[in-house]
Amino acid sequence: MLEKPSEGQAVHRKSETTVHRPGPDVKTTTETVIGTVKDYEPGKRITVTGPKGDDVSFALGDSVELRGKVVVGARVKVEYTKQDGTERVRVVSLVPGKSSRAN
Repeated sequence: MLEKPSEGQAVHRKSETTVHRPGPDVKTTTETVIGTVKDYEPGKRITVTGPKGDDVSFALGDSVELRGKVVVGARVKVEYTKQDGTERVRVVSLVPGKSSRAN
């Protein structure tokens, strides 16, 4: 079981699976980035400030599941897969705790 990140901590996790079947094997990498939303265009793109202060941008397709109200300054977890050179965001969810947005 993965440990829960401490409040305000940015995280990047990665796991890989390979499916063996007739024909070429299919390798899928699943990654998770937890950080603060820097820029957000609903249905189009999200940029998250992740580990080491790096900004990571993702294209958002129609099949992305949004869990909570995503806004600039919110802490989110972005779960995505990489397969055949293509990234696909599966879920964007709010992470409980402080955001970097001033109240």
